[in-house]
Amino acid sequence: KKEYELADFIMVPTEYARKTFLNKGFSEKKIIKNPYGVNLKEFYFDKKLQEKKTKFRIIYTGSISVRKGVMYLLDAFEELSLENSELVLIGDIDEDLNTKLSEFKKNKKIIFKKSIKQNELKNFYNVSDVFVLNSIEDGFGMVILQAMACGLPVITTRNTGGSEIIDNDKDGYVIPIRSKKILKEKITFLYNNPSKCLKMGMIAKDKVTSKYSWDAYGKRQIDMYMSLIKNSRIWVIL
Repeated sequence: KKEYELADFIMVPTEYARKTFLNKGFSEKKIIKNPYGVNLKEFYFDKKLQEKKTKFRIIYTGSISVRKGVMYLLDAFEELSLENSELVLIGDIDEDLNTKLSEFKKNKKIIFKKSIKQNELKNFYNVSDVFVLNSIEDGFGMVILQAMACGLPVITTRNTGGSEIIDNDKDGYVIPIRSKKILKEKITFLYNNPSKCLKMGMIAKDKVTSKYSWDAYGKRQIDMYMSLIKNSRIWVIL
Protein backbone atom coordinates (compact mmCIF):
# COMPACT_ATOMS: atom_id res chain seq x y z
CA LYS A 1 0.00 0.00 0.00
CA LYS A 2 2.90 2.33 0.77
CA GLU A 3 4.38 1.66 -2.68
CA TYR A 4 1.04 2.53 -4.29
CA GLU A 5 1.04 5.84 -2.44
CA LEU A 6 4.64 6.64 -3.38
CA ALA A 7 4.21 5.74 -7.06
CA ASP A 8 3.52 8.50 -9.58
CA PHE A 9 1.55 6.08 -11.77
CA ILE A 10 0.09 2.60 -11.45
CA MET A 11 -0.32 0.34 -14.49
CA VAL A 12 -3.29 -2.06 -14.56
CA PRO A 13 -4.49 -4.49 -17.28
CA THR A 14 -8.27 -3.99 -17.08
CA GLU A 15 -11.04 -1.54 -16.30
CA TYR A 16 -12.17 -3.87 -13.53
CA ALA A 17 -8.73 -3.58 -11.90
CA ARG A 18 -8.68 0.19 -12.48
CA LYS A 19 -12.00 0.63 -10.68
CA THR A 20 -10.72 -1.22 -7.61
CA PHE A 21 -8.13 1.56 -7.20
CA LEU A 22 -10.62 4.35 -7.90
CA ASN A 23 -12.98 2.87 -5.32
CA LYS A 24 -10.19 3.19 -2.74
CA GLY A 25 -9.76 6.88 -3.47
CA PHE A 26 -6.87 6.89 -5.97
CA SER A 27 -6.87 9.65 -8.58
CA GLU A 28 -7.99 8.73 -12.10
CA LYS A 29 -4.85 10.41 -13.44
CA LYS A 30 -2.66 8.00 -11.49
CA ILE A 31 -4.15 4.76 -12.85
CA ILE A 32 -3.16 3.79 -16.40
CA LYS A 33 -4.65 0.81 -18.22
CA ASN A 34 -3.04 -1.43 -20.83
CA PRO A 35 -4.47 -4.93 -21.49
CA TYR A 36 -1.97 -7.78 -21.61
CA GLY A 37 -1.11 -9.82 -24.70
CA VAL A 38 -0.63 -13.45 -25.73
CA ASN A 39 2.26 -15.34 -27.29
CA LEU A 40 1.01 -16.07 -30.82
CA LYS A 41 3.84 -18.53 -31.41
CA GLU A 42 2.51 -20.70 -28.59
CA PHE A 43 -1.22 -20.20 -29.08
CA TYR A 44 -2.71 -20.45 -32.56
CA PHE A 45 -5.47 -22.08 -34.57
CA ASP A 46 -4.56 -25.62 -35.72
CA LYS A 47 -6.93 -26.78 -38.45
CA LYS A 48 -5.74 -30.40 -38.33
CA LEU A 49 -6.55 -30.68 -34.64
CA GLN A 50 -9.88 -28.91 -35.12
CA GLU A 51 -10.89 -31.51 -37.69
CA LYS A 52 -10.39 -34.29 -35.13
CA LYS A 53 -13.24 -33.05 -32.93
CA THR A 54 -15.95 -35.66 -32.40
CA LYS A 55 -18.07 -34.02 -29.69
CA PHE A 56 -19.08 -30.63 -28.32
CA ARG A 57 -16.37 -29.80 -25.83
CA ILE A 58 -16.26 -26.98 -23.27
CA ILE A 59 -12.85 -26.19 -21.82
CA TYR A 60 -11.69 -24.33 -18.73
CA THR A 61 -8.05 -23.74 -17.75
CA GLY A 62 -6.76 -22.28 -14.49
CA SER A 63 -6.93 -23.03 -10.80
CA ILE A 64 -10.05 -24.97 -9.89
CA SER A 65 -11.29 -22.78 -7.07
CA VAL A 66 -14.27 -20.90 -5.66
CA ARG A 67 -12.80 -17.60 -6.84
CA LYS A 68 -12.83 -18.82 -10.44
CA GLY A 69 -16.54 -19.63 -10.28
CA VAL A 70 -15.91 -23.26 -11.25
CA MET A 71 -18.83 -24.60 -9.21
CA TYR A 72 -21.31 -22.60 -11.30
CA LEU A 73 -19.80 -24.04 -14.49
CA LEU A 74 -19.94 -27.60 -13.16
CA ASP A 75 -23.56 -27.20 -12.04
CA ALA A 76 -24.56 -25.62 -15.35
CA PHE A 77 -22.96 -28.37 -17.43
CA GLU A 78 -24.43 -31.19 -15.36
CA GLU A 79 -27.91 -29.67 -15.39
CA LEU A 80 -27.84 -29.18 -19.16
CA SER A 81 -26.88 -32.83 -19.77
CA LEU A 82 -26.13 -32.19 -23.45
CA GLU A 83 -25.77 -35.22 -25.70
CA ASN A 84 -22.30 -35.97 -27.08
CA SER A 85 -20.68 -33.27 -24.96
CA GLU A 86 -17.75 -32.99 -22.59
CA LEU A 87 -16.41 -30.52 -20.04
CA VAL A 88 -12.62 -30.46 -19.60
CA LEU A 89 -11.07 -28.61 -16.65
CA ILE A 90 -7.30 -28.25 -16.63
CA GLY A 91 -5.67 -27.01 -13.45
CA ASP A 92 -4.82 -27.81 -9.86
CA ILE A 93 -7.73 -28.22 -7.46
CA ASP A 94 -7.88 -26.12 -4.30
CA GLU A 95 -7.94 -28.34 -1.22
CA ASP A 96 -11.13 -26.68 0.01
CA LEU A 97 -13.01 -27.95 -3.06
CA ASN A 98 -11.90 -31.58 -3.08
CA THR A 99 -14.90 -32.83 -1.11
CA LYS A 100 -17.42 -30.78 -3.09
CA LEU A 101 -16.07 -32.10 -6.39
CA SER A 102 -16.46 -35.77 -5.47
CA GLU A 103 -19.92 -36.06 -7.08
CA PHE A 104 -18.84 -34.30 -10.28
CA LYS A 105 -15.88 -36.68 -10.63
CA LYS A 106 -18.39 -39.52 -11.04
CA ASN A 107 -19.71 -37.89 -14.22
CA LYS A 108 -17.86 -39.43 -17.16
CA LYS A 109 -18.56 -36.32 -19.25
CA ILE A 110 -16.52 -34.16 -16.88
CA ILE A 111 -12.74 -34.52 -17.20
CA PHE A 112 -10.39 -33.15 -14.54
CA LYS A 113 -6.75 -32.81 -15.58
CA LYS A 114 -3.85 -31.54 -13.52
CA SER A 115 -1.90 -28.47 -14.67
CA ILE A 116 0.11 -29.04 -17.82
CA LYS A 117 2.93 -27.19 -19.53
CA GLN A 118 1.93 -23.88 -21.13
CA ASN A 119 3.01 -24.97 -24.60
CA GLU A 120 0.71 -28.00 -24.44
CA LEU A 121 -2.47 -26.02 -23.74
CA LYS A 122 -3.01 -25.14 -27.40
CA ASN A 123 -3.61 -28.82 -28.17
CA PHE A 124 -6.56 -28.87 -25.78
CA TYR A 125 -7.95 -25.52 -26.95
CA ASN A 126 -7.87 -26.73 -30.55
CA VAL A 127 -10.03 -29.78 -29.91
CA SER A 128 -12.62 -27.76 -28.00
CA ASP A 129 -15.59 -25.65 -29.10
CA VAL A 130 -15.96 -23.00 -26.43
CA PHE A 131 -13.91 -21.65 -23.52
CA VAL A 132 -15.55 -20.64 -20.25
CA LEU A 133 -14.00 -18.49 -17.52
CA ASN A 134 -16.74 -17.90 -14.99
CA SER A 135 -14.63 -16.04 -12.41
CA ILE A 136 -16.15 -14.13 -9.52
CA GLU A 137 -12.96 -12.05 -9.29
CA ASP A 138 -10.00 -12.05 -11.65
CA GLY A 139 -7.52 -9.24 -12.27
CA PHE A 140 -7.05 -10.28 -15.90
CA GLY A 141 -7.90 -13.67 -17.37
CA MET A 142 -4.95 -14.21 -19.72
CA VAL A 143 -6.39 -17.60 -20.65
CA ILE A 144 -9.14 -15.69 -22.47
CA LEU A 145 -6.62 -14.46 -25.03
CA GLN A 146 -5.02 -17.90 -25.28
CA ALA A 147 -8.35 -19.54 -26.11
CA MET A 148 -9.35 -16.83 -28.58
CA ALA A 149 -6.01 -17.11 -30.37
CA CYS A 150 -6.79 -20.80 -30.89
CA GLY A 151 -10.15 -19.98 -32.48
CA LEU A 152 -12.58 -20.35 -29.58
CA PRO A 153 -15.48 -18.12 -28.62
CA VAL A 154 -15.35 -17.24 -24.93
CA ILE A 155 -18.01 -17.04 -22.26
CA THR A 156 -16.75 -15.05 -19.30
CA THR A 157 -17.88 -12.65 -16.58
CA ARG A 158 -17.60 -8.89 -16.21
CA ASN A 159 -14.98 -9.37 -13.49
CA THR A 160 -12.20 -10.79 -15.68
CA GLY A 161 -11.36 -7.99 -18.07
CA GLY A 162 -13.18 -9.91 -20.78
CA SER A 163 -15.69 -7.13 -21.34
CA GLU A 164 -12.90 -5.00 -22.81
CA ILE A 165 -11.85 -7.71 -25.26
CA ILE A 166 -15.05 -9.51 -26.19
CA ASP A 167 -17.88 -8.12 -28.31
CA ASN A 168 -21.10 -9.81 -27.23
CA ASP A 169 -22.57 -12.21 -29.79
CA LYS A 170 -19.61 -11.61 -32.13
CA ASP A 171 -16.70 -13.46 -30.57
CA GLY A 172 -18.13 -14.48 -27.20
CA TYR A 173 -20.33 -13.45 -24.30
CA VAL A 174 -19.77 -11.42 -21.14
CA ILE A 175 -22.23 -12.38 -18.42
CA PRO A 176 -22.86 -11.37 -14.79
CA ILE A 177 -21.04 -13.26 -12.03
CA ARG A 178 -22.85 -16.17 -10.34
CA SER A 179 -25.47 -16.27 -13.11
CA LYS A 180 -25.85 -19.98 -13.81
CA LYS A 181 -29.07 -19.36 -15.74
CA ILE A 182 -27.42 -17.06 -18.30
CA LEU A 183 -24.36 -19.32 -18.51
CA LYS A 184 -26.61 -22.25 -19.41
CA GLU A 185 -28.39 -20.14 -22.04
CA LYS A 186 -25.12 -19.19 -23.78
CA ILE A 187 -23.73 -22.72 -23.71
CA THR A 188 -27.00 -24.08 -25.09
CA PHE A 189 -27.04 -21.52 -27.91
CA LEU A 190 -23.50 -22.39 -29.03
CA TYR A 191 -24.28 -26.11 -28.76
CA ASN A 192 -27.37 -25.74 -30.96
CA ASN A 193 -25.65 -23.43 -33.46
CA PRO A 194 -22.31 -25.02 -34.42
CA SER A 195 -21.76 -22.84 -37.50
CA LYS A 196 -22.30 -19.68 -35.43
CA CYS A 197 -19.97 -21.06 -32.75
CA LEU A 198 -17.25 -21.68 -35.34
CA LYS A 199 -17.72 -18.24 -36.92
CA MET A 200 -17.44 -16.53 -33.53
CA GLY A 201 -14.24 -18.44 -32.87
CA MET A 202 -12.70 -17.27 -36.13
CA ILE A 203 -13.61 -13.65 -35.33
CA ALA A 204 -12.01 -14.11 -31.90
CA LYS A 205 -8.84 -15.48 -33.49
CA ASP A 206 -8.56 -12.60 -35.96
CA LYS A 207 -9.12 -10.00 -33.24
CA VAL A 208 -6.44 -11.39 -30.92
CA THR A 209 -3.96 -11.83 -33.76
CA SER A 210 -4.31 -8.21 -34.84
CA LYS A 211 -4.71 -6.44 -31.48
CA TYR A 212 -3.49 -8.53 -28.57
CA SER A 213 -0.05 -9.91 -29.35
CA TRP A 214 2.76 -9.16 -26.89
CA ASP A 215 4.29 -6.95 -29.58
CA ALA A 216 1.10 -4.87 -29.65
CA TYR A 217 1.15 -4.69 -25.85
CA GLY A 218 4.78 -3.53 -25.91
CA LYS A 219 4.06 -0.81 -28.45
CA ARG A 220 1.17 0.53 -26.37
CA GLN A 221 3.34 0.44 -23.26
CA ILE A 222 6.21 2.32 -24.88
CA ASP A 223 3.80 4.94 -26.23
CA MET A 224 2.41 5.37 -22.70
CA TYR A 225 5.88 5.72 -21.18
CA MET A 226 6.85 8.32 -23.77
CA SER A 227 3.66 10.27 -23.17
CA LEU A 228 4.18 10.20 -19.39
CA ILE A 229 7.78 11.33 -19.71
CA LYS A 230 6.79 14.18 -22.03
CA ASN A 231 3.84 15.37 -20.00
CA SER A 232 5.58 15.02 -16.63
CA ARG A 233 8.69 16.84 -17.84
CA ILE A 234 10.92 14.00 -16.66
CA TRP A 235 14.54 14.25 -17.78
CA VAL A 236 16.58 11.12 -18.34
CA ILE A 237 20.37 11.66 -18.17
CA LEU A 238 22.61 8.92 -19.56
